[in-house]
Formats: sequence, C-alpha cells, structure tokens
Amino acid sequence: MNKHRGSMGLLLLLFLASLLTVAGAFLLFAGRSRTTLAVYQEGLISVYAAESGANWALEALKAAPLDRRVTFDVNRRHVTVEAEEHDRSGRLTASAVSKSGNYKRYISISYSVTEEDGARRLQVEDIQSDKS
Repeated sequence: MNKHRGSMGLLLLLFLASLLTVAGAFLLFAGRSRTTLAVYQEGLISVYAAESGANWALEALKAAPLDRRVTFDVNRRHVTVEAEEHDRSGRLTASAVSKSGNYKRYISISYSVTEEDGARRLQVEDIQSDKS
C-alpha cells in the first residue's frame, strides 16, 4: 500500500497540468481571434468610407464633370475622391485611409455619360476594389 501512495497525487497533478495547458491554448486562440476581428472590422470601415466617397462622386457627376480632387473625413477615415472625364466616359477613384495609415482601401469606377432631356445620365461600366 505504501508504494502506491503518491500515484494518486501524481495523476491529479498531471490532470491539472493538462487542464491548465488546454485553458492557456484557449485563451491564446481567443486573443488571436479578437485581434483578427479588429483588423477585419477596421478594413471593412475603410471599404465603407471609400464607397461613401464613390457614391458622393457619382451624385456630383450627375450634375457636371468633376475634374478635381475632393477630400473629406468620414468614420475616422480620410477619403479622397478623384474623377476625370474624356469623350463621354470617365473614371473615378475613391480611397479611404485610416487616421493611423494602417488601413487603406480603394474603389475605382469606370462610367459612361449620356444626356437625355438636358440631364446627364451615368452608366457604370466597371467597378474594382483593392487594398493597395
């Protein structure tokens, strides 16, 4: 009986060590998941900010050609919109950059212009989105 006296304590110690290892791995995984989620969310906010700049530019282009650069801030992002138009077609580019500069998203839209009853109509031909 005396030679098996410490085996129960040793088994309990091994069980607690393995339980502690599993708990540590879970905490590490949860921390990385939270970081990944934060990066994804910041990138998504930048995409939405760039899209809002593109929407603003499309509305402005309905009235007249927009051959200049416009900048504004939205959702803690600096948005830059550029448009150039030649021979009834054009391209606008909207970019959004976070204040820290870590998250950048770009949207580029190619369009064509027609005039009906004195009003400009835009037809979107191509849309591209990128991180850089």
